[in-house]
Amino acid sequence: MVETVAELLDVPPNRADLVAQLVADVERQVRMLVVGVSGWRSR
Repeated sequence: MVETVAELLDVPPNRADLVAQLVADVERQVRMLVVGVSGWRSR
């Protein structure tokens, strides 16, 4: 996630397509975190 934020800060202002792709990547990563947390069973 930290790397993605760094990439987002490096995106040129006229590249909305790159911003959209980064946002989609972050959404996918957060979904995977939620799926992992919901399946976590502490011993």
